[in-house]
This record gives sequence, structure tokens and C-alpha cells, in this order.
Amino acid sequence: MTFQNWENEEKETFVDHLLADSSAEIVKQKIEFSSTSDEAIHQIEAVIQGPSAVPFWYDDLKAAVAIELIDTIDIKNFDGNYDLFANIVEELNKSLRNLQDR
Repeated sequence: MTFQNWENEEKETFVDHLLADSSAEIVKQKIEFSSTSDEAIHQIEAVIQGPSAVPFWYDDLKAAVAIELIDTIDIKNFDGNYDLFANIVEELNKSLRNLQDR
């Protein structure tokens, strides 16, 4: 799986590395969750499918999807709402710090 960046150059993805791993199996997982914050309630449902070398939990597959989705975010699409963009980036950084501390 490759995505085109804004310069139309292909880049290798984390999923490509998973596909190269001979122990990775193709799995399909449905993820449903909701979260609440002070500003909003988010209800998100996703179905992801791809290679995974982590049996049962498929955390590598979830990470691959998260990385690919984050790579598609473009500040230009926020149409000048830089505060919202900055808040999203801070939340992403907070999540990464929490992940590293586990």
C-alpha cells in the first residue's frame, strides 16, 4: 500500500514493512469506541484490514492505520483555523507521550 503525497511521489509506508514480515497475517478487525471530552463527544467506528504480526490485539495494524491517517492531515485544509490545528497536534503529542510511558 502506498499513498501519494502532495508532490505525487510515492513513499514506502509502515504497512509495506508489515507486508515484508513473513509472520504477518492479513486480518480484518472492527473497532468501535466513543470518547468524551470537555468540548465534544466523539463516536467513531472503523473497520481495518491488513497484515499484522501481533496476534489477537493487532496493535501493529492499528498503529499503521493511525500513522497513515495522520500523514493525510494537511494544515492548509484548516482554512486559517490554526488554533484547532495546534490543539490537534498537541493532543497527538499527548497521546504519543502516554503511549511511550506505558
